[in-house]
Amino acid sequence: MWKTEWSDFGPRLGAAYRITDSLVMRGGYGITFVPSNTGFNDGPGFYGAASFTKSVNNAPYGSSPAGVVVGAFNSMAVNQIVPEVGANPEDPRIYGGARRFPIDYQNGYIQQWNFFLEQKLAADWVVSAGYVGSGGRRLQVAYVPINSPQLVDPALLATWRDTYIASDGKTNLSTQMVQNPWQPATGPLTPYGNGNIRNRTISRIETYYGYPLEGDNVTLTMGSSDYHALQLAATHQFADGLQLNVHYTWSKQIGIARYNAQTNQGYADGGETAYLSNRRPDMWHLNRKITTNDIPHRIVINWVYDLPVGKGKQFNIQRSILDAVIGGWRLAGSITGQSGFVRPLTHGGTNSFNGLPDRVPGVPLEVPKELQRWYDGNTDVTLPSGRIIRPCNGCFLKYNIDAFAGRTVAGPSGTPIADLFWYGNSAATFDDMRSNPTWNTNLSLEKSFTVNEKYSFSLSAQATNLVNNAQLKPGINTAFGATVLPATVTANPKQNLKVGQLMDTTSTFGAFTQSTYDPRQIEVVLRLRF
Repeated sequence: MWKTEWSDFGPRLGAAYRITDSLVMRGGYGITFVPSNTGFNDGPGFYGAASFTKSVNNAPYGSSPAGVVVGAFNSMAVNQIVPEVGANPEDPRIYGGARRFPIDYQNGYIQQWNFFLEQKLAADWVVSAGYVGSGGRRLQVAYVPINSPQLVDPALLATWRDTYIASDGKTNLSTQMVQNPWQPATGPLTPYGNGNIRNRTISRIETYYGYPLEGDNVTLTMGSSDYHALQLAATHQFADGLQLNVHYTWSKQIGIARYNAQTNQGYADGGETAYLSNRRPDMWHLNRKITTNDIPHRIVINWVYDLPVGKGKQFNIQRSILDAVIGGWRLAGSITGQSGFVRPLTHGGTNSFNGLPDRVPGVPLEVPKELQRWYDGNTDVTLPSGRIIRPCNGCFLKYNIDAFAGRTVAGPSGTPIADLFWYGNSAATFDDMRSNPTWNTNLSLEKSFTVNEKYSFSLSAQATNLVNNAQLKPGINTAFGATVLPATVTANPKQNLKVGQLMDTTSTFGAFTQSTYDPRQIEVVLRLRF
């Protein structure tokens, strides 16, 4: 049997074929076209259209703030109307650090497909096994840099690096402040919209950016996603008062995507560096990685059970009053367990172009098992490298900062200095570097009471996180400090640091915090139906 249907977002095609009386093969394919605007943001200003529409500048302390409110919150003194610029390319206010969308911005699409074998066992059981896949293309990638050091001529960067090394790290031509070529040397400044282009002087490297008038970033539709999963299921059809479903998924998700609204239980992709640009397609592959909402293992068990107590049931109750109190109750619940989330690495060491460190060969990602525990903020820990750290209060140490390193180079004096314009070789995410897995149990107990044909009511008790186990949120610190240099070693003798290592942060790299999801909650609900 084949079935085809259309929706507002694309076509769907499904088929089922009975191989034997108890074995069925099912499959399907569909395509969904993704809206280009999620509605996540509050207005056209976010999308770079503020210059073309009136807006309001809320300034309760006036143009020269002095800690005194200048008027009522609804007065014109506080809410100043900013007139639109309109379609005037000569007006400098439309230029600066607004977000941009290219002329070839496209709607994304996601293709989905699946194939399952379903087998009936005995009278009440059905088991199935199958494959589920999807592939997204032309997906939105926000905050792609268009003016970035990554996009400057590599030959020029190499020249600056040579000067930097020859000066023992004392002269960095890229950061020297120079006259802004888009501003006059004297007199009134050109009132560009925002960004450093408004200033009289800017850093030398900014004068070599490709799109100085067009802000800092662009949103492209060059993202992709790929999902593959094995799904196993067993279902006990509702019989003898019991319905039971067990589902297990083994999956992997990788992709290039960074939506404004992308989030997963309070955990989003924000904060990571974009190692890409429409001017450097050779770097695009660095962004294809395990996504932060990848969950390789997930099991869900749910059930509904009519308790065998009451009139006409296994434990028969003849007395109406007793049956009304203890008979006819229904028990339902679910158990969910899943793997933890990955988190992108950030701040890969001094002068790292792509925000990534180097991965140190042969050093495990995890610290030794005997060091993996909760700490009080007053206990020193010696890592295998000999480095001494003091994990933060209320932190669970798991991952090893010494699995990563910065990069140094020797100057004429022979003293190591932080390298310049280098790309860390580490991956952005690691499959075996995840937050803690979670387990959760919910339970409900419910009974319906009939007063007459018109009125009935139900009484239920519902518990979430029934066993009250601490389910840690996916909070791992994956940010590094500066690359360790000789001066840092001298200034921190108690830490036993080595040149080229990465400084730890106050919240301790590779540690979980005690931030948890909700504790057990029990709710009693009474519903009247009429």
